[in-house]
Amino acid sequence: MAQLQLILLVGITSLLAALIGALIALKLQRNYVKRTRVHLQGWENAQESHQRTWEMQQEKNAAELKKEFTRQLEQVQQDWEEWKVRDRKRIETLARQYEESEIQLHVKRELARLPLVEDAPLILDARHLHRHSFPGWQPPTLQGANLSDYDFSHRFLGQADLRNAQLKRANFYMADLSGACMAGANLSGAYLAGANLSGADLRDATLTGANLLVTDLQGAVLIGANLLGVRNLTAQQLDTTIYDATTQLDVEEEGTDPRLHSIQPVVPSPSSTPEVAEQPPFVPTENPAPVDNTSFAASQEVELPTVTPVMESPIIMQAEPELSSPPPSSDLPLGPEVADLQLNTPTDGFDTTTPRPEYNGTGRAKAS
Repeated sequence: MAQLQLILLVGITSLLAALIGALIALKLQRNYVKRTRVHLQGWENAQESHQRTWEMQQEKNAAELKKEFTRQLEQVQQDWEEWKVRDRKRIETLARQYEESEIQLHVKRELARLPLVEDAPLILDARHLHRHSFPGWQPPTLQGANLSDYDFSHRFLGQADLRNAQLKRANFYMADLSGACMAGANLSGAYLAGANLSGADLRDATLTGANLLVTDLQGAVLIGANLLGVRNLTAQQLDTTIYDATTQLDVEEEGTDPRLHSIQPVVPSPSSTPEVAEQPPFVPTENPAPVDNTSFAASQEVELPTVTPVMESPIIMQAEPELSSPPPSSDLPLGPEVADLQLNTPTDGFDTTTPRPEYNGTGRAKAS
C-alpha cells in the first residue's frame, strides 16, 4: 500500500514537472515570437523611412537637375540671341549671297537655253502674222535679274518675263522680244537697234539713252515709261505704240521729238504732174547691197540732217505716222535695214527731187 502511494506521488510529481516545463517553454516561445514581430515591425518601419528618404532625395536631385538644365538652356538661348545680334550683318550677308547664288544659277540656266532668232521656227497664224512663241517654247523667267551689259543679240526671248530686270547697256541687236513682259525694267543705255518689241509690255520701264533705231514697237505698251533721251525714236515708231500722258517723252513745243529727223516730202515744181499715183517711184542710183551689222550699228550714232521741204506746189502731202508696211522705194526687193537707211539717210546718190510720201501702214500713200 505504501509502495502504491509512492508510485502515485512520483507520477503526480512528474506530471506537474512536465506541465510546468511545457508552460515555461510556451511562454518562452511566445516571448520569442513577440520579439521577432517587434524586430520585423522595426525593420519595416526602417525600410519605409529609408524609402521615403530616398524618394525625397531623388525628387530633390531631379528638381536641381531640372533647374540646372533650365539655367543652361536659358544661357544657351541668351548666348544665341547675343550672337545673332552681334553677327546679324554677317548672317544677312550670307543669306543674301545664298539667294544671289540661287538667282544667278537660275539666270544661267535660263540664258543657256535661249535660241538664236534664226533657229527659232517662224509660226504664222491664219492672217500670216508672226506669233510671239512657237509650240513647246517655255518663256524664260528672269524677273528682277541683273543682266546689265549682257549680250542678247540675235536671241529669241518671246514672252520672256523680264519684270523689274536690270538691263542697263544690254545689247539687244536684232533680238526678238515680242510679247515680253518688261514692266518696271531698267533699259537705260540699252542697244535695241533692229530688235522686235512688238506687243511687249514696257509699262513704267526706263529707256533713258536707249537706242531704238528701226526697232519694231508695234503694239508695245509704253504707259508710264521713261523715254527721255532715247535715240533714233521716230514719230512713226511712237504712233504704233500704246502710250498716254504718263509716258515721259522729249517733246518740243511744236510737238516734234528732239533729235528725231523726220523725212519731209519734197514737192515738185508746178510743171510736174499733180497726180500722186503717176509719180515715179524712188529709185537709188545703184543696186542696194546687203548692209552688214557693223555699218548698220554705226549708222545710229550719226546725227542725220533734216531735209527741208520745197513748197512750190499746191499739193501738200499728208504724212501718216504708221510704218507697219515699208514703202515701195524700188522695183527690187529690199531688206528692212536697207529700206530704213534709204528713208532716213540722205545720200548724194539718191534722187531728192522726187516727192516721197509718207505711209499710213496700209501700203498706200495719203495726200490731202
